[in-house]
Amino acid sequence: MFQIQSRANPSGNSNRKTNVQNPVTLIRNVISLKSSEYLTLKPDPNNIGSQDFDFIANPKGINETYVVKTIQFDDILPVLKGKQIRHAIMKMDIQ
Repeated sequence: MFQIQSRANPSGNSNRKTNVQNPVTLIRNVISLKSSEYLTLKPDPNNIGSQDFDFIANPKGINETYVVKTIQFDDILPVLKGKQIRHAIMKMDIQ
């Protein structure tokens, strides 16, 4: 369900700047109103980040680099419990 990546030494610049480096668990999903939907990244010249997402019904045949599964905030709790994380800092990129 989740695209989880745990790293002992994350390379993210924001992690180094805030001195939050070890351990870091990245959850590479889009938080949405519904879980288990798929989105694909598309260019959008009107967006400040130059990209946007489109909902797709069937992710098969699309380059997986540009497909992400949606989750809800409640879906994160079992991940924290499973890793026995009692305190967490959450950083989110907003699109």
